[in-house]
Amino acid sequence: MNPSELVEIALRVLSAWTDGRKPATADLNTLKEAFPWSAHLPDDDLACQVIHDLGGRAFGKSASAETGSPAMDRVA
Repeated sequence: MNPSELVEIALRVLSAWTDGRKPATADLNTLKEAFPWSAHLPDDDLACQVIHDLGGRAFGKSASAETGSPAMDRVA
C-alpha cells in the first residue's frame, strides 16, 4: 500500500475517533500491519504516528530527510 493510501486511512481513523465513533476494524488492522512497531499504540496515537512518519512521502516531500525518522526507512 502506498504512503498516500496509508495517510488517508489514518485520517479516517482520526475522524472517527474525533467524532466519538469506533474506527473501522479493517482500517486499524491495515495500519497495524503497515506499522507493526507501533501496533501497541492507542488507535488515535497510531494514526498520528502514521501521518507523522508518512506525511512527507504522501505529499511529495521526504519526511525522513526533514525529521531524521528511522521509521521512514522501514516503510517502502
